[in-house]
Amino acid sequence: AFPPRGGGGRADSEPLRHVLSSSTEAIRADGKASRWASALRTLRHLQDAGARPDTVACSAALSALGRGSTWLPAFELLRWMGAAQVPCNSFTCGASLSACEKDRQWCKGLEVLAAMASCSAECNVVTCSAAASACEKGEQWRPVFQLLDKAQSLGVESNTVMYSATVRACRGSWRRMALLLIEMHVCRVALNGYTYGAAIAACETGKQWELALALLSEMEGARIDCSTLVANAAISACEKSKKWLRGLQILGHMRLRRIPCDIITYNAAISACEGGEVWPKALDLFFVMRQAGVAGDTVTYGAMAKTCHGPDRWERCVGLFRDMRHRRVDGNAAVYSAAANVCEKANIWQEGLLLLSEMESSGVPCDAAACSTGASLHVMSMQWQAGLRLLGEAWGRSVEKDLIMHGAAVRLSSEGHEWPTVIGLLASVRQQGAEPIASA
Repeated sequence: AFPPRGGGGRADSEPLRHVLSSSTEAIRADGKASRWASALRTLRHLQDAGARPDTVACSAALSALGRGSTWLPAFELLRWMGAAQVPCNSFTCGASLSACEKDRQWCKGLEVLAAMASCSAECNVVTCSAAASACEKGEQWRPVFQLLDKAQSLGVESNTVMYSATVRACRGSWRRMALLLIEMHVCRVALNGYTYGAAIAACETGKQWELALALLSEMEGARIDCSTLVANAAISACEKSKKWLRGLQILGHMRLRRIPCDIITYNAAISACEGGEVWPKALDLFFVMRQAGVAGDTVTYGAMAKTCHGPDRWERCVGLFRDMRHRRVDGNAAVYSAAANVCEKANIWQEGLLLLSEMESSGVPCDAAACSTGASLHVMSMQWQAGLRLLGEAWGRSVEKDLIMHGAAVRLSSEGHEWPTVIGLLASVRQQGAEPIASA
């Protein structure tokens, strides 16, 4: 750890200058090999030999720390440089910022940037970009916007890297992202693959499928290669907006352009079909995925189950579920619940209860949706007490979920003529500050 012991002397003599020079070269070699601990030891040995580390030696050590993503020793070394009056420059501060960026220490990164003014180090586009990236990785969009303003006030011309970091920080707000893209066009800052990828990811979060497709088209017009990650985000934007046809068109474009399709690609496309209730398309995708050598996961089977709603599709859903078990894909509560719900809608209570029984024996925790579906299945099978036992583990959750489960419990109790239980359940709903649902 740093700071070094003592103050050390200046390398005024020839032997000390030689020690300083050879130690600096050793630190640089450690930095290139990402041996930051060795670099710090060499810096200590240099000081123990009677020579104070200079700016060059400290910069080399900071560079090693930056590559090793170790922000705390970097921050301590920079602070020691200030106390020991070792001059700092843009390179030393930039190396410290790099360590903060990789460790997502956005707050410390801003402290380094603020300290640059006190040590007369020039704030340039590299240091501002590193600080912006630290804020982006820490998911802090406000400081990134402040950095953009600060850079402009200092006469630092913001570049693609800095704007890309700002766009990525805005992935939770597509409107801010859109304004930034307009600003980039006005300032004639080039957009790259990372910028487009971050922008389309923001469209995915905001369910802005039209903007995502427009950006994808603009990206192609600019002859920027589209990656699997970017295309996946565009398909997900279509899926979340229930635009299944658009999602399938992007998938077709990926295959035409030989952009690799992964499990996320197929899951998003299958989920888009779920929204459009076009289960034959989802089934086609499922088999295309298998032919491509991409193994389905829990999300795949859950999405497939949700596309199988309808009285004539429950057998297909159960068959897919058996296939999932055969391939040793672990199911979660959402998968079991979706499959059981298909059986409920088709009035096939035996298969539905069997699925929920498998869920319990597999050790998968029963969630609110599974409990409600199970309650309905027990009503169909006239197994009132078993249904109430199933719901017993669900009490104590949020009011919104409890309302659904209370309604299911009321149905079970009333069908079984357990009127005291019905009255007690209705009273407990009101105690939580809610009104019983109409079906109850």
